[in-house]
Amino acid sequence: MIRALVFLSLFVSGCTTAMWETEYEKVEIEGFYVNPKTNDLIVASGDTAYIFPVEKSFANALNLTRKTAFHAFFQDFSVNKMGQVTGVVTLNFIQPNPYTQPAPSQSMLAELDALGFRDDDMPNSLRLSSSLNGKMYTIEGELPLEKLENKYVVWVAQPRTLIEKAGKLVATPVTVAYDTVVAIPSNLLLITALVLGDGSNFYAR
Repeated sequence: MIRALVFLSLFVSGCTTAMWETEYEKVEIEGFYVNPKTNDLIVASGDTAYIFPVEKSFANALNLTRKTAFHAFFQDFSVNKMGQVTGVVTLNFIQPNPYTQPAPSQSMLAELDALGFRDDDMPNSLRLSSSLNGKMYTIEGELPLEKLENKYVVWVAQPRTLIEKAGKLVATPVTVAYDTVVAIPSNLLLITALVLGDGSNFYAR
């Protein structure tokens, strides 16, 4: 009985420690940029950027948001103390009600199919998911962002200790350069928890 109580005490103590070592931060995603040469996805929030190498098909799907509305969902996003960020992004294309809105063209459906969109569990919905693995950066300059019509507001868990960003993301009129030499500490963002996305429309203008 005593051994069981000791084990329970250690378990509760461990949970309490983990709880106090993690806090939640409100993060507003303002826009994104897809580097056409490298297929890097750059997501901006204030003076912080998140850079993820993505497949060309997913990069092309993101570029479709300029003319087509998607629902975006963020799952299992986390970052370690070194600023390594991982997670899953899912784009959903929900076909409109044929009685109230025009149906998507066959060419549009063919394009989505070529990009890898497949039938979702929801009726009349197609989905494409991508696992992301990238780094946090500090933004210097003005990025050529595709501004979101509505910012994504997500609550993310962060450590109480500082997180090192990978370096600086320097924006120029011609290109976007990554300076990976300078490591800048920051307590801006998250660790070891999922990002809570609200499934808002993902539309750039």
